[in-house]
This record gives sequence, C-alpha cells and structure tokens, in this order.
Amino acid sequence: MDKKDFPTAIEFYSKAISKYENFEDAYINRGICNMLLDSMQKGENDFSKVLSLNHAKNIAYLERGICRLFQKNYTGAISDFDIYIQLNPDTARAYYFRSKTKALMKDYSGALADANKSIQLDPTNPDAYTIRAGIRTELDNNADVESDYNKALALDSNYMEAMEGLARLYLMRMDIEAAFEIQKRAILLYPDFAWVYNLRGLISGMNGDSTGAHSDFNKALQLDSGYYETWMNLGHYYAAQGQFADAIQAYSKYIEHEPLNSKAYYVRGIAKSMMGENAQALTDLNKTIELEPGFAPAYLNRAHIYYSRYDYPHSLDNYNTFIRLEPDLPDGYLGRFHVYMVYRNNNAALEDITKALKLDPLNPKSYYLRGLLNSYENNYQEAMADFSKAIELMPDYAEAYFMRGCMLVDLKKYQAAMADLNKAIALDPEYYDAYHKRGTVYLLQGKKTEGCEDLYKAKDLGDPFADGLIRENCQ
Repeated sequence: MDKKDFPTAIEFYSKAISKYENFEDAYINRGICNMLLDSMQKGENDFSKVLSLNHAKNIAYLERGICRLFQKNYTGAISDFDIYIQLNPDTARAYYFRSKTKALMKDYSGALADANKSIQLDPTNPDAYTIRAGIRTELDNNADVESDYNKALALDSNYMEAMEGLARLYLMRMDIEAAFEIQKRAILLYPDFAWVYNLRGLISGMNGDSTGAHSDFNKALQLDSGYYETWMNLGHYYAAQGQFADAIQAYSKYIEHEPLNSKAYYVRGIAKSMMGENAQALTDLNKTIELEPGFAPAYLNRAHIYYSRYDYPHSLDNYNTFIRLEPDLPDGYLGRFHVYMVYRNNNAALEDITKALKLDPLNPKSYYLRGLLNSYENNYQEAMADFSKAIELMPDYAEAYFMRGCMLVDLKKYQAAMADLNKAIALDPEYYDAYHKRGTVYLLQGKKTEGCEDLYKAKDLGDPFADGLIRENCQ
C-alpha cells in the first residue's frame, strides 16, 4: 500500500469501528496505519484499546511498545516488549526493538544480548546488525563493529543506516579516504538526506576545508533542521573559528533536541567562558555535572572559572575532584598549583608542579612555573635551571627569558641579563615588564638615557610602576 493510501485506510477502519465497536482487528490495522504515518500517539491509543478488549491479542503489546519507543516512553516500551517476548520468545523483531530501546536507555549490555538474540532468530535482517554495531561502539568493542556494518551492507548494499555508521567508524579511526568513498556513493543514492551532507561536512573539516564544512552543515540543516547532530557540528565549526556567539546559538539548538546530553552543555559552557560570560558558563558546567557526575573536564573548567573569579575555595574543590577522577593527567596539578601559590602553601605547590612534570616532562610551562616558585624561595640556581629548560623546550618563551634575566640581575650578571631581556622584548615588543627591568639595569650601569627611554616605553605600554622610577631618575 502506498503511504498516501493510509489516510483512506484509516477512514475505512474508523467506519468499521463505528459500526462494530469491539472490532479488534480494525483497531490493530488502524493502529498500524497510524504508526506508518508517524502518528505514534494515535497508534498507541488503538493498541491500548485492543488490549482493553482482549489481553490475549499479544501482537498489540509489540506494536504499542514500538509506538512508545518512538515517543521516548522507554520504560513503557520495555514493559510491553517484555510481555510480548514472554508470550512469544522466538520473535526476532521483538528482540530488535527491545535492543534499540535498551540502547537508548544506555543499558548497552542488555541491548547487546537482545541484538544477538534477534540475529540468532533472523540472521537476514540488516537492521539488527546495524543496531548491534552501534551498541558495540558504545561498549568500545570496535573490533566487531566494522564486521557488523559490512554484514548489513552485504544483505542490503544500499542500506542507509549501515553506510552512515560505517563512515562514522572510519572517521573515528581517521581513515578519511574510506569515509569519503562511502560519502561519494551515499550522495548519489540519498541526495536529499541531511546526514550525507553532515558527513561530508565532517570530512571537509578534517581535511582543513572549513568553508566546505560550513557549507555542508548549512545544507544539511536546510534539508532537515531537526537533524540535530549537525547543530553540534556547526557549533564546533564556529568555536574553531572563534565565533563563540554563533557557536553558543548552534549548541543551544542542539540542546533543544537533546536536553539530556551532558557534553552539549559542556561545549556551550566553554564557548560562554571564551566570551567572558563566566556566570552563564558555570550554569552550563553545573548542568553537565548534574547529568554526568563523572565527567572530569567539567570540574577542571569549573575550577578555572572559579579561580578567575577569585573564588579559591571552590576552585580548589574542583581541582581536587578532577585529580581524583583523572590522577594521571597533569592539568589538575597545574591548576591546583596556582591556588596553592595564592594560599602561599609553597610546599604543596612544589608537590603539584613536580607531579605535573613527572606526568609530562616536556611541558615548558611546568618548568617555568617551578622556576617561579624557586625564585620566590630565592633558590636562584634551581630557578635558572628551570627557566633554561623551559626555553630549551620552547625557544620563543618570552616570559622565561624575562624571568631568567631577572635572576641574572639579582646575581649581578648584567651582561647575560641584558641578553635575556633583549630577547624577551624581541619576542614580545609590548612586554612592559621587560622594558621596566631593562631600564633599571641600564640605570645600574649608569646609562641614564637608555634607562629612561625604556622606563617611558614601559609606562606607555601600561606599566603602573614606571612613574616612580621616572620621577626619581629621569626628571
């Protein structure tokens, strides 16, 4: 029957029901027509009516369960599928839909068991292999995912969901060429489907073609504004371009469709923080943690924001939580280092920066920070060694040259100090601290003209402390 004939069929069955109020098969058939027209609530009502007339009409449990699934009433759907499977334990279709429902409820182990049973009962259904591939992806059982998608495509070479899933798998593996081959074929078969352009947009972005990615994401949304994944990808595109207001708008569109996705609130929160909207960013990060309490990056970024707001107790609490969740990542120790420095707990700060260096011995910033701590403790040689290591790892590290220059000034090694200060200024011509320090060295060497010139330059760049030296030495 053509889809356009379903309304006529519904009208026919409705007339039959008006004449024979308890006509079970008419309700069943009308319910199926409503399902095929995506009128899931009407379909559910018809199947519920059948069951009120005859509990033994167990097909109604299966069909009502499907209606409930598509209305996101997952608990009700599972209840119906359980009853039907208990009465009909050899129906592959029932296990397939229960598998799909369990996967949406994130019960992936249960979903996998049902998918396996569905395939055992009917090994010719490409839907079952495709759903199992998706479940295995969530379970990180990637070795068998490709096999399932290929099995589905062997059964139906044009099976859209399997093509899409396999292309995503290739993208996840960074096999862009293989994903592109699927996309080329898919766009010929399904030129009016949003997912094809969304896929091509992802491929374009991974190939560095940001213009092409933007065009494809917009084309996908033009075809189907409800294809919400594209809103997320478009948000990522805008964020990468530094267009954070547009990114926030795109992420918000995604959240309208997926209000329980913790990662969506997280990326929107990051975009808001990049715009300086820290209060709103905290709201989103709080929501992320509410939805997914074990998502460590949310604690880390919340800690950063609290620190920027001088809320050091909350910052410390969040760094502690991040470290508990991710003890082998240096980021939490680096962040907590700063809080301990504010509290002047130098011993704890040293422990954290040492731990960060153990986890990532090639991070120049960690050496720089340990150098700062050593300089505060007047450990000049240790500080010099740390700043030198930072420079070795990052030769354009202006701050490290500046701090090493400051250490050399304190050691009265003015010639070496001037070389470092000159380098800091060459790397960052607006570094007013470096001009200030070099100016004082010139004055110590009796070079008043050069010293005053540097101090005036520092003042022009915003140095709040240059005036005092200028009054004392340059007027």
